[in-house]
Amino acid sequence: MKKLSEIQKDVIRHKKLLEFWSRPARYLHPLWWEELPYSQALEVLKTCSQSDYHLSKTLIELKGLEKNLDESFGEDQLDILQSSLESLSYLARMAAIVALGDKLRGLVTRESRAVLKAVLPPDQRDFLYQRAPFMAAHIPEEFTKLDSHDAASLEASLEWCALKILAASLHGYSAKGARGRWVLKFPPSQARTLEDFWSHELGDEESQWARILLRKMRKESQRWQRSIA
Repeated sequence: MKKLSEIQKDVIRHKKLLEFWSRPARYLHPLWWEELPYSQALEVLKTCSQSDYHLSKTLIELKGLEKNLDESFGEDQLDILQSSLESLSYLARMAAIVALGDKLRGLVTRESRAVLKAVLPPDQRDFLYQRAPFMAAHIPEEFTKLDSHDAASLEASLEWCALKILAASLHGYSAKGARGRWVLKFPPSQARTLEDFWSHELGDEESQWARILLRKMRKESQRWQRSIA
């Protein structure tokens, strides 16, 4: 028989998952409103009573999302699904620093170090040199693409790697279920990048690696001066 604390934890878990599944309007990135069809009608819905319910129902229809609740997620996947965009972005950024760490630490010329300093704030540079080398023994080559020609290129490489790690962590899940809802947290341009990764570049090995790394990042977050919700 389950303990009361375990039952309470299960209830909270189910409630959060149900909210994620049935209320996508609560976490929809604002830029999506510009791309969705019937934008004028949706603007009207925002002013109605129970707008949250009606907007979410309309989003599910417009995006062709599965309606039946899927509860076949491990704790790691639930953490990813339910985290805010801010938390996901920071978590994935630090994971990308781990994945690209060898190449980033190899930037030793004055010019390249200036680029690195322009892109990584002090806390991320400290993490790169002090903790990142110990976070992953093996890094799949697919995650190590780096262009450090200038600050914009390096920033783009970090974003690309971060999104690929996040995409890999949810590889294998339904495009019209959890994934279809989760990408709505991101700006449409990033959502399209995630969809592109899922379409042809990821496999089970990369997925397992990404999940383990993100789990380590969550534990490592206790060392950082901000929480990963």
